[in-house]
Amino acid sequence: MKRKYLILMISMILVMSLSLGIGATRTSMKEVLEAFLSSTHTHTSIIVRSRVPRTIGGLLAGCSLALSGLLMQCLTRNDCADGTVLGVNSGASLAVISAMICLGISAHQAYLFFAFIGGLLAFFCVYVLAHSGGRLTPTKMILSGAALSMILSSLISAIILPNIQTMERFRFWQLGSLGAMTMSDLMILGPVLVLAIGISFFLIRPLRLFMLGDEMAVSLGVNVPLITTIAAFCSILLVSCVTALCGPIGFIGLMVPHMIKIIGIHDLKHQMVLSMMLGGILLVISDIFARALGNVEVGVITALIGAPVFIFMLRRSAHA
Repeated sequence: MKRKYLILMISMILVMSLSLGIGATRTSMKEVLEAFLSSTHTHTSIIVRSRVPRTIGGLLAGCSLALSGLLMQCLTRNDCADGTVLGVNSGASLAVISAMICLGISAHQAYLFFAFIGGLLAFFCVYVLAHSGGRLTPTKMILSGAALSMILSSLISAIILPNIQTMERFRFWQLGSLGAMTMSDLMILGPVLVLAIGISFFLIRPLRLFMLGDEMAVSLGVNVPLITTIAAFCSILLVSCVTALCGPIGFIGLMVPHMIKIIGIHDLKHQMVLSMMLGGILLVISDIFARALGNVEVGVITALIGAPVFIFMLRRSAHA
């Protein structure tokens, strides 16, 4: 276990260093180090330091999405669950875009509020749809989430497309991007992640029991409605915060917990920590590829990677 932590820690340092050196102006590792060790403000040092919010933001966003995905998978007892699949991303996006266009809101703190409300309503709708007509099943959750996502995506297009200026202004945000991250955004995302981590670690024991089934959890003293409500709150808050600041970045929450389980990590505490580390690494790597391909939005890269993984997971669950 210590070896896995060490490998991920070293990988995190390497990808962050690489991220600081890649952009419109390429810089070597030596120049990256000099930019932080030197007190002089050269052209290169200014460029490197300007990439710090994007790199740290990618790391924090990846951690948030991975933890959110793991919580959703525990909550639904479904390895195919995450904010993208269950419509939370789309709900948050619709709420933010509606607030931008209809209310003229531009403050990121307000984006976070509307994103959370939209994500919460979307998750509630999926849960109600999946419960209708009988017992809740993982397949019904996935289908309900997919159907709601298509409906919400259509509404987003209906709001944006008639206004050319609005479409041009928000099309990069809608694809998911780390390019506009600032230090003030990190001051929003950082505390939200710390709060969610603290609450999540408090939920480790009851979630372990919850995964055994409702009846078993209740017999062992778990307040199932309270635990599921808190876990859903944390998960939706994390997705909503990332969506408000970066746009909808999909599939990180789906892929990362699954990858951690594949390598044989079954303890929930280690799953949480390793998922956050790997999620941050994977999103920063995706952003590096996005910049290397000519400033493609990072949401495009994560979708290209995540969609085949999702298909693989569905096929695997079908044969299980």
